[in-house]
Amino acid sequence: MIAYCNELKKSILGVAPELLDQYGAVSKQTAVAMAEGVRQLTSTDLGLAVTGVAGPGGGTPTKPRGLVYIALATSEGTFCQKFQFPGERFEVREGTVNAALDMVRHYLQDR
Repeated sequence: MIAYCNELKKSILGVAPELLDQYGAVSKQTAVAMAEGVRQLTSTDLGLAVTGVAGPGGGTPTKPRGLVYIALATSEGTFCQKFQFPGERFEVREGTVNAALDMVRHYLQDR
């Protein structure tokens, strides 16, 4: 599922409006809530979520282009990593996908 706008994050994934107000859409807290929401919504063993600034615009001094949070919700807990990917939109998106899939791979290998 792609929950690009905050309304979808709230209405479908159950991200608390207060969380978005306090930390913003691009934050560890939001990534964690999204991953947990995906896991609960789909009744699956794993929930994976990414949120970030791919560009070309949208970046700020505190949340620059390339900033990405990736969260993996499991029965043992929810893990989140912060990344700063270099490059333009394509490279940021490619780095995000690779890192997200790698996070799942490492989790499954360690089981």
